[in-house]
Amino acid sequence: MEELEEHYHDILKTYDDNRKARSKALGALFVTTKRAAECFDWYDDKRQSEQSAREPAIPTDDEFFSAIKNTNFSRFDEIALLTEFLALPYAPYVPVGIIDGIQYRLNPTPHTLRNDISTSYSIPKGYQLLPEVFLGVNFEMGNATAVDLSDQDGYNSDKENMPPRQPHNFDSILPITPPLTPLHNGATINGGFVFYQLGNLEFYPSNDSNPNPEDLVSRDWIDTNFVIVIKLLSDGTQNGVYIMYNDNVICDCGERHNEGRPKAGGFLSSKSDYVSDDDSDDDSDGDEVEQEVNLPIFCAAIAARFEDLAHGKELHVNPLIAQTTEFSRVMRTPDGKFIAQGN
Repeated sequence: MEELEEHYHDILKTYDDNRKARSKALGALFVTTKRAAECFDWYDDKRQSEQSAREPAIPTDDEFFSAIKNTNFSRFDEIALLTEFLALPYAPYVPVGIIDGIQYRLNPTPHTLRNDISTSYSIPKGYQLLPEVFLGVNFEMGNATAVDLSDQDGYNSDKENMPPRQPHNFDSILPITPPLTPLHNGATINGGFVFYQLGNLEFYPSNDSNPNPEDLVSRDWIDTNFVIVIKLLSDGTQNGVYIMYNDNVICDCGERHNEGRPKAGGFLSSKSDYVSDDDSDDDSDGDEVEQEVNLPIFCAAIAARFEDLAHGKELHVNPLIAQTTEFSRVMRTPDGKFIAQGN
């Protein structure tokens, strides 16, 4: 890696003030190396160690959102740029929307979920083992179902055309929200899929679906243990936004202790958790709500595109009727296809 180290520092010096050009140059360096994925991991470790020693350059909101929406996952340089953005210690407010009366946001981090299958296996000649920001999810065969969000097309809520709020210059992050885009009717799961991790799903612990602007970037948000991911087709095309439950979280000691245990799934909060008995609706069907809330979620679709996630927008969670069995590493074939380990 000595030659790579030398080129790395030359690139940093040449493109010190141009993040996009720097990532493009690094990506070009990767693809000229036979061990492209290994170089990517090396660069990711190098970037994290050097980042802690200097003041990070925070991307603008437009740069951040554009990196997520427009990343071409067939290009290592664009993947490196997106991963760098997601790993920064500071990030803009990234709204997800409202689910059952609760406001959610994305807390960016690309390294939450871990693979369950050992990577000590033979990688076919010409294949590349991708970094762990990419994972494959496997479901119990026969139980996975396709998700159709076509009923969300043109969905309008009272929040959807709400004008942006003005105080504290937060209006730039509260745009008028567009209607949800339906997933293609032909989208199938086929026992699993490959995805890229964006970060943790957090909620604001209040039945007020529109927190004050100061609350949007506060530390009062609570981690749901769900991770927001971008589903990828075999050619790297983005194909929907999903949430995955993390059954193997890092505990206070810094370790993970649930390797090999069956996955239990998790639950999303609801506004009823923050409504007193006096404020509850006596006409609501409590039994039906209780039955729905008690069904654990392993994986669920929340949007067809990342740009469908927006502040104040009502989202519909569409759980897959399947149990997540394991997460596996992802390889890229010589012809550029993404496949999960074991497929």
